[in-house]
Amino acid sequence: MNDRELPAGLRMGLLQNRRAMDHFEAMTEYEQNSVIQWSRTLRTRDEMDQLVSNIAGGNVQNFHAAGTNRQNTQ
Repeated sequence: MNDRELPAGLRMGLLQNRRAMDHFEAMTEYEQNSVIQWSRTLRTRDEMDQLVSNIAGGNVQNFHAAGTNRQNTQ
C-alpha cells in the first residue's frame, strides 16, 4: 500500500499505533480499500482515533457495508 493513497489522518494514526499498522498490513487489498473509503467519511479526530483503535483490535469486518451506507446517507 502506497502511503500517498492513505488519507493523512489514517496514515498518522497507523504510524502511531503499531498494532493497528500490523493489522492493516495483514488485510486484503479489498479490506484495506474499504477502511480507506470509510476513513474518508470521518469528520473528527475522535472518529479517526476510534477507527484506528478498531483496526488495532482487529474489529473491521463490516467496514465495506458500513462505509457504503454512510456515504449514501451524507
